Amino acid sequence: MNYWNFFRRESLFSLGNNYHIHINSKIMKSLYKLFVIVVIASFCQVFVACSDSEEEEIAVYTLPAVNQLRAESGEDMITLSWKNPSIDGGTYYVEVEFEKEDQTETLKVEPGTESGSTVEIPVADQKVYKFGVTVFNGTGERSEEKTVKGKALTPEVPDETEGNVYDAILETVNIYGAANSAKVIWDNPDNRAATILVSYTDASGNSIEKSADAASVLKEMVISGLAAEVEVVFTVSVKNGENGSSFSKTLSATPKHLVEKLEKSSWTVSASSEETVEEDGRAVNLIDGNPETYWRSRISGDAAVYPHYVVIDLKEVVTVTAISLERKWGDKVHSSWDNTVAVSLDGEDWNTSYDYYLTQTDPQLKIEFNRGKEGEQMYPLPTPAKGRYVRLTCKRASKTFAVFGEMSVYGYR
Repeated sequence: MNYWNFFRRESLFSLGNNYHIHINSKIMKSLYKLFVIVVIASFCQVFVACSDSEEEEIAVYTLPAVNQLRAESGEDMITLSWKNPSIDGGTYYVEVEFEKEDQTETLKVEPGTESGSTVEIPVADQKVYKFGVTVFNGTGERSEEKTVKGKALTPEVPDETEGNVYDAILETVNIYGAANSAKVIWDNPDNRAATILVSYTDASGNSIEKSADAASVLKEMVISGLAAEVEVVFTVSVKNGENGSSFSKTLSATPKHLVEKLEKSSWTVSASSEETVEEDGRAVNLIDGNPETYWRSRISGDAAVYPHYVVIDLKEVVTVTAISLERKWGDKVHSSWDNTVAVSLDGEDWNTSYDYYLTQTDPQLKIEFNRGKEGEQMYPLPTPAKGRYVRLTCKRASKTFAVFGEMSVYGYR
């Protein structure tokens, strides 16, 4: 709006019929200027007041705040932890503030020289609490407030009308034999707080009790140090303080032998033939732990043809569970596809023998050596066999000679 034109229009005041007063234009200009000054002054006063208000709301934080503030849930308790700031000179303290039972609670923590602080706050409900943590010193300086929320864990009391929930957990417990051990597994869909208790008598006649958290993530426990092939009877129950399952459960399991790759240093090896003229293709290279050295059947002079074989003397009787073969390092052409593995106690009677062909109908024997792959390729025996001698017979390949970089034996003593 053009206020000057407005004042000019309004400079003639009517006092009734045919009576008018005309105000001098100079006076009107003075009034207009006064009006403008009043408006500007009022605006400035409002602006200054707003600026003062905003300045009052902006807090000045002169101290560093705590770091890594965490709230951990515990039974009827919330534990706060944080990393204390590094403040040069003077002492400081940390205030923890939160609302409890409609009142503001404040805890004062003096960390001293500790790099981190922990405070336990007891609570009797499962309400979500918000905690504010601020650093202060003796001169009124403060840090920015850091906040975190936490909630306590309250033990769940089972509803007796639904039956004993611990019996339900116990019903799911099973135990299986493993390598010199037993594996205990269970289910706990509702993650009820409870303890799985397993007791048994060891090989020396000692009574042993093991326990595990029924609400753990894996819901399994391994009991180690058991004798292989000896059945163990376990008694299982579920407890939670004074509560628990109304009965115990008896289960049995037979630990198995720990199968391992057998040490080769004392072994000897013989072969149907080996190449020593044109290259180092001796049979001993097959058990030296290095697939870059290799055994090759004879190719010089009167070259040998399929089948080719090697016999390893383990120097002791063991239970053989598998063998492994490795190709000559980088050789994608010469290893044998079809092979036979046999085990003997005396090196003469080979009563345990298994043929590994791709055409086999038994899935345990349906194995063909992959010449395009580095590393061990396993030949598990369908049934573990006791013996001192292990024979590998190479039956078929694209060439007339056999080549392998390494052979290993798996089993237990």
